[in-house]
Amino acid sequence: MAPTTKPGSTGEGQEPLTHMNPRIILLALGMFALGTDAFIVAGVLPVIAHETGVTEGLVGQLISVFSLAMAWKRPFWLRLQVVGRVSTS
Repeated sequence: MAPTTKPGSTGEGQEPLTHMNPRIILLALGMFALGTDAFIVAGVLPVIAHETGVTEGLVGQLISVFSLAMAWKRPFWLRLQVVGRVSTS
């Protein structure tokens, strides 16, 4: 059985964590932007409802359906794009 290391120590061949990977920072910023879009829509929800002539509840439900549809179809479309770019040579 391999010896275990303490949580604060580094194992053999591992460097201590001294800085964060820039890709993680970009991922965090992207997720922040995706998370805040719901608050932006919520702020203009009454305006959208008034302009379209429907209730605020219906606008909220339609935005939820749109968000779910985008979340479900995005992996499918990304897969099609990747398959389309792969050459068979």
